[in-house]
Amino acid sequence: MARLGGDEFAVLLPHTDGGSAKLALDRVMDKLAADPRSMGVGFSIGIVELHNAVGSIDDLLGLADERMYAAKSAKKLAASRGPQPDVPTPAHGPAPAPSVPA
Repeated sequence: MARLGGDEFAVLLPHTDGGSAKLALDRVMDKLAADPRSMGVGFSIGIVELHNAVGSIDDLLGLADERMYAAKSAKKLAASRGPQPDVPTPAHGPAPAPSVPA
């Protein structure tokens, strides 16, 4: 885990696919939600898998950032509509490897 700045963090989970990463982060969210000291604090995530990706670490972080903001927007939309069944977001599930033009 590394702090990128402000309230942004990166977590590297070696030998972990997107589905397993989501399960691990869901467990963290559940623990946070169950802790009365959290006072309703939560977080949004953007998952990126690295499979022989072409590009830089900045490209991967940029893609994770885009997915995190999409997840955050989906939560806000769901909250404005009231309780909804699971709202799918690009932050869930396997992610395609980013490519950078040569």
